[in-house]
Amino acid sequence: MLTARQQKFCEQYLIDLNGTQSAIRAGYSPKTANRIANENLTKPDIQKKISLLQIEAREQAGITKQEVINTLSDIIKANIADLFQDSGIKPVNELSDIQKKCIESIKIYKGKTEIKLFNKLVAIERINKMMGWDLPEKTESELKIIWEEKRYAIDQETK
Repeated sequence: MLTARQQKFCEQYLIDLNGTQSAIRAGYSPKTANRIANENLTKPDIQKKISLLQIEAREQAGITKQEVINTLSDIIKANIADLFQDSGIKPVNELSDIQKKCIESIKIYKGKTEIKLFNKLVAIERINKMMGWDLPEKTESELKIIWEEKRYAIDQETK
């Protein structure tokens, strides 16, 4: 059973996944927020609540992990040159949906137009994290253990 403050910590954690800031927003002292965040994030009840809140948020958002990966992939592959034609910038209604979703902002001032695409490096970092590519490589023995555990779990399910 979570305390009211722990419940609030879980809710706040979903905002930015920053434990220290979540603890502060939940009402913990800024002086001890880092320690409390570390403690909270190791508690099984809090981990479970955060997981449930994440599932709920995903369901409410109506977006899948694959859609997020596809959008990040589009951002990585976006080419600003594709937004131009011989006479200058293409009108927005001539851009594809993929091109439009890769645009972070369009500013028009003093007769000039500035287009900014979403940051490719940020998209690469996020997709690396989602795909687990930023984790250390597993050794052959670690992979064998994982495989054996998965095979055992499958065997147990089929019994």
